[in-house]
Amino acid sequence: MKNKRVLFFTLLLTVLLLPVGYTYAQEDNIPPEEDETLMYESAPLTDEMIPYEELENDIVYDLDTVQDEAVVDGVLAAMMGYIAVVSLFGLAGYIFMSLALQKIGQEMKYENSWFAWVPILQNVMMFELGEQNPWLLLLFLIPGIGQIVVLIFTLLALMNITEKRGYDKVLAILIFVPFAMYVLFYLLAWKPKEVVATTTPTQPIPETK
Repeated sequence: MKNKRVLFFTLLLTVLLLPVGYTYAQEDNIPPEEDETLMYESAPLTDEMIPYEELENDIVYDLDTVQDEAVVDGVLAAMMGYIAVVSLFGLAGYIFMSLALQKIGQEMKYENSWFAWVPILQNVMMFELGEQNPWLLLLFLIPGIGQIVVLIFTLLALMNITEKRGYDKVLAILIFVPFAMYVLFYLLAWKPKEVVATTTPTQPIPETK
């Protein structure tokens, strides 16, 4: 009888202590909590890591590059503006000279006065109005001396035109002065002192009886 009681209490005690043992076993398996304080370890520099000094230099270099590009863009914009202004003045000057030469040709009875608007024919017209052989313009193809010869004959042709329009032929040298040549052609075209016709290969002037 006593043995049965001892066995009964032993089993009862085992059942009661079993949850406690299980709880202690679980606590042993839980890893210890880490310290919340963050620990920083200095890692050695490698090839993939960029030092602060190099990073700062790269930032400064990028800023300098942006500034240089802004300067280049500004210079290009200024150059484009300058080219546009020069082209505009050049076009206006060409139109004025063509109008003036056409007016001179019309008053001097030159048949093809529209030559004044074509670059090469413009020179042919001036040579014929100035009583020079237009074939001399081919000398311009000879580098150096040929171009100088054509320039001399162009001056002679303009001197003859100036004289036929009633002015002193010496005024023809104004062709070499950038703005004065426009004044000269204005006087020859719209303010002539006299009008003398010229004989051209395209339209001879008939003799008056």
